[in-house]
Amino acid sequence: MAGTGAIVAGMAFVKLTLDDAQLQQGVKAAQGRIKSLVASAKTFGTQMATIAPLFSAPFVMAAKAFAEFDDKMRLTAAVTGATASEFAALTEQAKKLGRETSFTASQVAEGMTSLGRMGFNPAEIQQAIQMMMNLSKATGTDLATASEIAGNNLRVFKMETSQASEVADILTVTANSSAQTLTDLGEALKMAGPHAARAGANLKETAAMLGVLANMGIRGSLAGTALGKSFKRMATPGRT
Repeated sequence: MAGTGAIVAGMAFVKLTLDDAQLQQGVKAAQGRIKSLVASAKTFGTQMATIAPLFSAPFVMAAKAFAEFDDKMRLTAAVTGATASEFAALTEQAKKLGRETSFTASQVAEGMTSLGRMGFNPAEIQQAIQMMMNLSKATGTDLATASEIAGNNLRVFKMETSQASEVADILTVTANSSAQTLTDLGEALKMAGPHAARAGANLKETAAMLGVLANMGIRGSLAGTALGKSFKRMATPGRT
């Protein structure tokens, strides 16, 4: 902007030299113009100093988001023991789902990590994560928690990863049609699930019973403990 001021000042000088009759008037006009330009330059500089951080903020936030996503994916890899190619495939899937769904890539990574903690390998995670996202969205539960609950019950009831959709449906219907949240149901299943499985009951039967208890005001770990004791008696010959 200083260069612009110099050019304008030079043009004013030439004009004043060529036109002596307008000397005094021209001097005043030129001085006023130059002062105005200098003031404008200072104002513009101040504005740019204020605006510049705003331009850089999105880039800083994007870099921070990428770093957060990268950290979470590396945690997924560590939990699952993924190879380099498996890690690349999981990362690409998380990015894709982050672009195409209402979940962020970081949230998808958290869901993957939850499944990994439940013993799912990278291939199983790739197969199941979409169902976990459906469960999360249908019940209003965060993806990491929904993945943990569904993944745990797939294992407890010895179901195949290909049945992840069935598990998600059972949990969604039970939670949404009874007086409990998915988190309540998950807590109940932690206590009742292992005993129910040993007694020969499946997830659908167990969840239905917990739904009935929830509608009676008994939910969460309290319901799970009560139902678990009943299944334990059933599974132990001679006990009443």
